[in-house]
Order: sequence, then structure tokens, then C-alpha cells
Amino acid sequence: TVKIFLYPVRDYRATLILRGDDLWGDLIDTDPQKIGVVPLEIRPTNPRSKKTAKIVSDFISQVRIILANEKPANMLLLRGFDKYTPFKSIKERYSLKALAIAEYPMYKGMAKLLGMEIAQNISGLDSQIEALKKNYDKYDFFFFHIKKTDSFGEDGDFDAKVKEIEKVDAMIPEIVELNPDVLVVTSDHSTPALLKYHSWHPIPVVIKSIYARKDSVTKFDEISCANGILGLRPMTDLMPITLACANRLEKYGA
Repeated sequence: TVKIFLYPVRDYRATLILRGDDLWGDLIDTDPQKIGVVPLEIRPTNPRSKKTAKIVSDFISQVRIILANEKPANMLLLRGFDKYTPFKSIKERYSLKALAIAEYPMYKGMAKLLGMEIAQNISGLDSQIEALKKNYDKYDFFFFHIKKTDSFGEDGDFDAKVKEIEKVDAMIPEIVELNPDVLVVTSDHSTPALLKYHSWHPIPVVIKSIYARKDSVTKFDEISCANGILGLRPMTDLMPITLACANRLEKYGA
């Protein structure tokens, strides 16, 4: 028996969960990522996922019938299939007690998967700052996520994206006043308004710490930061560097 759960998230997003035996996530997305194109058919990319593909395909067929006369959304697009595998918590991996201060549900879920606690009643930047100040002495790591810059980029609204970045920029001094040992400002990806989707472009990173070496860069943008002391590097390097700047790495072989 396979149980199927569909949970609304926010805006146009939902989460589909399948629970049962012998289920795998090797499936292509049904989302063609283009407007005016019919959804793709579910197909396994590994023979072990044939059963899962059949179940999802049958589910989608029923969804198509149920939503046929609905407006404006009359179909469900699926992407990002995977099989749940427990992660080591951020406490286990880095010995950090972490709090996620995020507004968008998807990032709360991601943080929960990593063992972070979740700040409640978050709605807008002001409430995020308030939550940070309220909990500042209770945790030693804060995941402070801002979604709207990405959303405006996907909408192709350059001016709105600039205004949102300016709001965030004006908020930074309030965080600096808390005197964190390490402050990192960065992004998970680039979403240029010109392209209206996630892109391959490098993202800027700035680290503030008494142990972080200074460079000659005075602007926070993709090109300037690429010429700084951190240069262009895989983002998997960022957490070890952050821990090092907090003086929380143990010596090895020395």
C-alpha cells in the first residue's frame, strides 16, 4: 500500500509525499519550465523507479480530471523528486544550536530537515529582525532567509528587486549592532530579472569577522566580490570558512 499526501505550501507551491515500500525518486520532472507547453509525462530514469512512476502517473491522471475545469490553475506540475534520506543535524555536524528566521515555508522545511529550530509568526523583514533580537542569546547560528529578491527576479521586475535589496541593505546595521562574531551575507543562486529564472552567474559573498582578512573591495556585487580575497569558489567552502572565522575549527595534524 502506498499513501499519497498533497500539502499546500504557499503561492503556487505544494508538496507531494508518497509513503510506502520500494519507492524511489529517480523520475523526470513533469514541469517543462516553459509557458504554453504541455506537462511532460512521468518517466523513470532508473529501472528501480518504475513502480513509483506508475503510481505518480496514475495520480496525475486523476488530478487532470479533477482540475480540468478550474481557473486559472487547472493542472499540477511536479518537479524535484527525491527519496527522503535523513541528514545529520547542524548540531551533530557543526555543534551549532541553530534558528531559522524565514518567511517562506519551503525554507522553513529545509531548515527543519537540517535540525534547526524555526522562528514563528514571521511576516516581513521587520518581524525577522524582531525575532533575531528576541532570540539572539538563545542560539549560536541564525539562518536569516529573504525570499522576495528571488521572486522579483523571476517576475522580471528589476525595479522591485532593487527596492527589496535596498530594504535589506538598510536593515544590515541593526544586525551589526548585535555584534555577531561572524556575519555572512550571500545568496544561494542568481536570479537575474533579465532572464526571469535561476542562472549560472556567480554570487557575491561578504564575511565580517575580526578573524576575516580584509581586501580592497568596497562594493557588494557579483563582479567586485569575485575580485576579493574569497574570489570565486564552491559554496561548499563557505561553512568551513565561516566556522574558521568564528574560531570554531579544531586543529588537525598540527
